[in-house]
Amino acid sequence: MAGLADREAAKDISESYQFLVGDVAFHFTVDHGSIQLHDGSARDPAVIWSTDEETWADIASGKITVSSATARDALAVTGDRQSAKRLRKILSRTAMLAQAKASAHGARS
Repeated sequence: MAGLADREAAKDISESYQFLVGDVAFHFTVDHGSIQLHDGSARDPAVIWSTDEETWADIASGKITVSSATARDALAVTGDRQSAKRLRKILSRTAMLAQAKASAHGARS
């Protein structure tokens, strides 16, 4: 995820984002376009996503959207609303798929 995240969307941001997936905790730190993935809990995250493994896999695979998971109470998103919007833009599935496609195309050339 960190490798395919939208660095342009992260350009002017300096925040951390916590993810709790089942019993696993990890977080991203975003620092002006640099995006790092870390194991464990974040110190003072701007946003926390909490879900189970199945919902996480469904979101990652595109079976469901973040909005539908939230509406079903399968995903809890807490923290600053504007930070949550920034996080969704940084981790946009559309942007990530475009980046992956471009990388694959470049590898074939």
